[in-house]
Amino acid sequence: MRLRDGSTVRAFNGRDGEYLCTLSQTDGSSSSKPAGKGRRSAKPALALQVEQQLRSQAEDSCADLDVWLLCAPIKRQRMKLLVEKATELGVTCIAPVLTAHTQEALDAEGTSRLLPIAIEAAEQCERLSLPHLHPPAPLPELLARWHSEPHTRARQLFVCQERSPQSPPLLEALAAASAARGVPSSAAPAAFLVGPEGGFSADEREMLAGLPWIQGVSLGATVLRAETAALYALSCYSSFAAAAGGSSGS
Repeated sequence: MRLRDGSTVRAFNGRDGEYLCTLSQTDGSSSSKPAGKGRRSAKPALALQVEQQLRSQAEDSCADLDVWLLCAPIKRQRMKLLVEKATELGVTCIAPVLTAHTQEALDAEGTSRLLPIAIEAAEQCERLSLPHLHPPAPLPELLARWHSEPHTRARQLFVCQERSPQSPPLLEALAAASAARGVPSSAAPAAFLVGPEGGFSADEREMLAGLPWIQGVSLGATVLRAETAALYALSCYSSFAAAAGGSSGS
């Protein structure tokens, strides 16, 4: 908003990389009627003239990360914070999940309003891609679809659990999953399921425990808020990928 004609900006579209562009501004007027009393003047129109490519899409700092976040909707401001930070951490897909104890309503329109948050976060952290935002889906429906589709069947689903001594620590589980899938030098495609503030119901826990392709993981000895648990899991995945040579991001 502070730039003027001739200013340079960097632009990306999530497909073709990053480009240096020159900004130009016109009056944007599409009407011959003059602006009089009570009539707003036309807003200026902006155009970007592409000058040169700075980075290819393959040079995206998150290009080597393939991690999804499945989470129950939480309060609006905290959900915005979660989307912002998850985008900065390289998440490739965010799917709100409706559970028995979900307290916050979120529909497809509400999910679409989170897109500007993701765009601003991508600009801030200089990644060249945006996470895909799925419309909300009930947990049973999501699980029913999960193992029937090839692009999800090849992805390990980790359920983040609180104070679960029988579940392995997250980093240990990530290493085992990568080795089992034949990619020990990088992070295998993964997804993290984080429950609502009240936790999963007894029926949901039983359902999750009965699926052999789901791995429960421990997030430590403390009880974490939903957004903290999600960001903890994504941070561990990003750190594991970087340590294994799968990402050059900081």
